Amino acid sequence: MVKSATIYILILIAFTALSSCESYKHVPYFQDLPEAMVLNQDIENHSPVAIQPNDLLGITVSSLSEEAKLFAPSPTRITINTDDSPSREGYLVNPQGEIHLPLIGDLKVAGLSTPEINEVISKKLRGQLKDAVVNVRLLNFKVAVFGDVVKPGIYPVTNERITVLEAIILAGDLKSEAVKSNILLIREVESKRQFIRLDIQSKTIFKSPYFYLKNNDMIYVEMSGKKERRSAILTNANIATVVVTFILLLLKF
Repeated sequence: MVKSATIYILILIAFTALSSCESYKHVPYFQDLPEAMVLNQDIENHSPVAIQPNDLLGITVSSLSEEAKLFAPSPTRITINTDDSPSREGYLVNPQGEIHLPLIGDLKVAGLSTPEINEVISKKLRGQLKDAVVNVRLLNFKVAVFGDVVKPGIYPVTNERITVLEAIILAGDLKSEAVKSNILLIREVESKRQFIRLDIQSKTIFKSPYFYLKNNDMIYVEMSGKKERRSAILTNANIATVVVTFILLLLKF
């Protein structure tokens, strides 16, 4: 009886070890990258963020001309707050993709990047302001990460450039049992919603046209179906180990 119980315990321990080894192969990222060489890769899949309706643009104009004061903060503009920055005032892009600026009037900005908008405004002010310096920023750039991550949440992006990997890092990284080969990217473009599957276990993620995120992108990380089953099995195994150990202790008396 004692010998059988001991064998049973050893089987349970072996099963637990094998389960841990089996799950490890799902942990590493970029499993197909060579380990003993440097791999160089051109960055060809990054494109500037295109402004869309309901975006908020921060536009500052400085000049030697008095008229530049028209671009000073105004209570009629939109103000937003984020956890890591003070209040910021901006121009809200209307449903027609336009903003209204002093000295310029209505300006179509949808579909343009902030550097392109900067150039357009600078040209339009060239004959009206002396030595005008224009700065345009997207104030409401944010991405959401949820699912099987450590810190799900909505994260502001200050420099208009963020990758899917950086977004996952902001969320505290994936949990060990997360499905890394089937990350879901949800993106809204021109009144349409896209659902894109990404595999961050492969180096091909770096060449994906979706590697660089856009404003309001959402990333959903799926939890492995094996996680709950393995947890239940290990729980039952632990209970069985306790019971068998208790029986062995009784047999000694």
